[in-house]
Formats: sequence, structure tokens, C-alpha cells
Amino acid sequence: MGILILVSFIVLFVLFYQKKVLEQKTLSAATESTFQKTLLNASLEVAEQERAKVAANIHDDVGIILSVLKLKLNKAIKNPGNEETAKTLFAESNKLIEETIQIIRNISNDLMPASLANIGIVSAFMDMCDQLNATGMIQVNFESNEEEVPMEKKKQVQLYRLVKEILNNVVKHSKASKILVSVNVNNHILVTTIEHNGVGVTSEQIKKFTDESKGLGLKSIAARTQLIGAKVDYLVSDPSPKIVIETSLS
Repeated sequence: MGILILVSFIVLFVLFYQKKVLEQKTLSAATESTFQKTLLNASLEVAEQERAKVAANIHDDVGIILSVLKLKLNKAIKNPGNEETAKTLFAESNKLIEETIQIIRNISNDLMPASLANIGIVSAFMDMCDQLNATGMIQVNFESNEEEVPMEKKKQVQLYRLVKEILNNVVKHSKASKILVSVNVNNHILVTTIEHNGVGVTSEQIKKFTDESKGLGLKSIAARTQLIGAKVDYLVSDPSPKIVIETSLS
């Protein structure tokens, strides 16, 4: 009888344990599914925001200049014999055309940086650091032994935007005065390291912030990371906090 009770207890314990394991797996799967859906929605929202930004820039900046240019050309047509007016209108129109070209160049550069399209991701990172330095708000240095990295263009674009968003977060939230960005290739893995002298956070804290955040910033970073199959580690290390981004070149 004692053996029977012991066997029954063991069987019930095993069944109870298996039930708990199954419930935990189901809960983990549901949580992962929810997180994946959140990242997908964030990715779609980011893409939609980028399209809306481009549309707004074209409408607000380019549209109004072209409207003014049209008015000036109509005025010139209505005054065919006035040479002085024609010269003035020509000079003003030429200036407006130059402004339009610069605006379109800026929009194009935002979509696909010229250095990224022509030279590659390493030069694009260098330009990004130079742009941050030019603000005079923070000192950003760049180091790399790599001149050219063989990576698919679409992947380069997403990685560029991923690093840009992470750098923007460091500038806004870490209170850092110095940042060092380094790029190296190790076993077909592009390792991008962002080291700074500000306040650091851990990967666990970032995950928590991403789950709780209602904004798109951190969710966008997580979505881009997943999209290109990258790995991002946030390390509070001595002497400086750092963020390590590993991206496969294959």
C-alpha cells in the first residue's frame, strides 16, 4: 500500500510538473508572439512615419517654392518688354531653383545617404559622426581598420538607421560629452561599438523600457535589429558604458 501511494504521488507530481511546464511554454509562446507583433507593428509605423515625413517635406518645402516660382514666371510672361523686371525675376527664380535642388538633395540623403550609396557603410558611419561633431554639442570620434564592407545595400540602409537611432538616444539620454564609434569585422561579423562617458543602461533595462514605452524610438530599434538579424548588447562596463551591435555580412 505504501509503495502504491508513493507511485501514485510520483505520477501525480510528474503530471502536475508537466502541466506547469506546458503552461509556462504556452505563456512564453504567447508573450513572444505578442512581442513579435509589437515589433512588426512598430516596423510598419516607422515605415509609415518615414513616408509621411518625405511627403510633408515635399509638400511643405518643395511645393511652396514651386508655387512661388510659378507666380514669378507668370509675372515675367505678363511683362515681356520690361527687361529690368525680367532680370530681377530671373535672378529670384534661379535662387528658388537652387533652394529646391538643395531640399531634394537633403530628402534624398535622408532616404539614402550619398556616402552609403556611393562608398559604403563605413564611410556613412564616419559622415554620421562628422555631422554630430558639427553641432558642437558633443565630441564624436570614429575608428575603423575597414575601408569597405561587403554587405547588401538594403541591409546597410537598415543598419545605418539603426546605429543612427541608437546614437541619437545616447546623445539625448546618456548625458555624455564624448562618444567613440568603432567598426571592425570579425569572422564575417560586422561589429559596431558605441562607447561613451555618460550614464549607461543594460540590455535587460532596454528590454523593459521597450516593452513599457508608448513611443516608437526603442520599438523602432528593436524592429530594425530583428529585420537585419543583428544582435545589440547594452553593457555597463568599466571604464565606459558601451553598446555593441553585431551584424552578419552573409
